[in-house]
Amino acid sequence: MIGQRKKFRNNFQTHDTKWYLKYVNEPNAFIYLLYWMGLLDDSDTTLERRVTHRIVLAIFLLVSLDVVVITVLRAIYDSNLRELLIFMSTYILGLFIFLEMRRKRKFMSILLRMLQEVRPHAEKKKTCNLLYSICFAHVIPIVLHACSKFRAQTAWFLAYCNPINDPHNQVLLILLKGTANSILYPIFPTLVLFFLCILCQRICYEIRHLTSEISKVSPKEFTVSKQVDILRRKRNVEDILNVLQNLFYSSSFFICMANFCCCCTQIGWVVGICRLENDWTMLTLFFLQLACSAASLLACLWVVGGLPIEMQAFIKEFQLKIEHRLMLRGREDEVNFGRRLDERSVFVLSGYDIIHFKRSSILALAASVLTYTLLLIKY
Repeated sequence: MIGQRKKFRNNFQTHDTKWYLKYVNEPNAFIYLLYWMGLLDDSDTTLERRVTHRIVLAIFLLVSLDVVVITVLRAIYDSNLRELLIFMSTYILGLFIFLEMRRKRKFMSILLRMLQEVRPHAEKKKTCNLLYSICFAHVIPIVLHACSKFRAQTAWFLAYCNPINDPHNQVLLILLKGTANSILYPIFPTLVLFFLCILCQRICYEIRHLTSEISKVSPKEFTVSKQVDILRRKRNVEDILNVLQNLFYSSSFFICMANFCCCCTQIGWVVGICRLENDWTMLTLFFLQLACSAASLLACLWVVGGLPIEMQAFIKEFQLKIEHRLMLRGREDEVNFGRRLDERSVFVLSGYDIIHFKRSSILALAASVLTYTLLLIKY
């Protein structure tokens, strides 16, 4: 009886520690983050994890409520109401991103499992280092806030307009509340965007691998059976892309809107500070936040926009190989799969069918940021 209990306990521990094998070959910080935040379908298997997920949700809700209250209090004493409301919306959008990712955690699990079946993958050490760098980069503005000569005023707002005279308490309050606010935005949306970029790179690699395989095959060897095998594997990639679209259909839009709003407000505040008073800590703070938001938008459009480019290259190489085979054989009795590919549109990831992620949209987005910022400052 004791031996049976020990055997059952060992099997349970093995199953519990090997859950990640459905998603990646080796455990990494990113997959653990998704697991413990409840963003995977099998994250709610124990009471402890369900409680942890409720705590994370409660923290995000409290931070959102805190930001709303502070924004209302600041609006009473500050004339820049539009900038404050737009900046507040970034945190509300951060909450929406978490709720959407939590609601669609089943798609997250399906997507990771499909990718693992198509091409088993183990995250490189470079990926984890980038994850830690993202978190560290967004902690720097909090430290700059604590070092600014406007520290007392910032602490006064964070304490709901209650004066705090002790400098140590001011620094402690700014660090604590600043860290909590940064987790909601920009750390969590940036990590979700980083995860989206990783997934898109894996899919692009698979499409590029198929394109390379076609280019290496001679026209004579590019038989109908070979074409069917290539198209079958391409179909698997398309299934993954459909799940990816369902997963990030709304959250990708919220991420872009949050970063867009942050870019506009940061440019507006930098111009306002330059007019009033030069404070190197505040200028560095705003420029750093502007750089992070702009880099997020650029990375989103560039990496995700690589999907249609790779798919178009695949279609072009497939059709070219069929043409070479046709010229070599001089007959048209084979099924022409190239025409059927030409009839289908190239996949483009979109957010609410409002934002289409293409690299050609980068300049248009930059112009929109500058235009809306000028309108925000002027009116």
